[in-house]
Amino acid sequence: MLEPFDIAKELIKNQLNSSNQYLLQIDKLNAVLSVHTVRGQQVLNQPWHYQIIFTSNNKQLTADVFLTQKAHLTFQPQPTHLFSTQLSSLTQPTLPRTLHGVITEFSQLSVNKQQAQYKVILAPRLALLDLHRYSAIYQHQSVIEVVEQILRKHGFTGIDYRLELRDTYPMREFITQWQESDLEFIQRILADIGVWFCFETDSKHGCEVMVISDGEQGYNNHGTIVYQQPSGTVDSHIESIWDLQQHSK
Repeated sequence: MLEPFDIAKELIKNQLNSSNQYLLQIDKLNAVLSVHTVRGQQVLNQPWHYQIIFTSNNKQLTADVFLTQKAHLTFQPQPTHLFSTQLSSLTQPTLPRTLHGVITEFSQLSVNKQQAQYKVILAPRLALLDLHRYSAIYQHQSVIEVVEQILRKHGFTGIDYRLELRDTYPMREFITQWQESDLEFIQRILADIGVWFCFETDSKHGCEVMVISDGEQGYNNHGTIVYQQPSGTVDSHIESIWDLQQHSK
């Protein structure tokens, strides 16, 4: 088992390695994980998810060590080379960004003499509400009150979600849940009244916040993202759009 000092040295070494821009940390796991590939998807009204492929010298890692455990994925900006002639190197550096969630899937992909390769799925805690199906009847409550009741049932507090509602929503005589997961139920009844949700990161409390909103006030202006095609290994060290497609039905 690695000592805490050894883990700290490995983490620092990984951070200094310009080829590794990602840092994956799993709560209660005493091992160094070297991230190889990250693929993610973020969509309104759905929990985001990131597929992470990594290697470790520990070839005995098992699913019970990972599943439902809290985890943190940090996107580290690529260091700017000292002699870079790119004009973008003179711009304000990008700060590290961390996603906080839980591990919902685990796989061991391969093993060799030196290390093993693994794959996990990182998602917000809300994704765990999709694991079981229920049937229930909620009486004399509004849709928003039902959603809050379900979130509290799963241990969500005022830190874990936030309401940004412009309108008020009436009490209903009854609302029926039939053989649906709590996540599916929340998605359906919110969509029925035109309410959507997304996620924000609370760096102070180290968690993802579910933001429930019904208007444009929930859309924040995060500035401009440039469009540029990838060119070798040079990405100008800034977030950019590589491809844009339009589909009509």
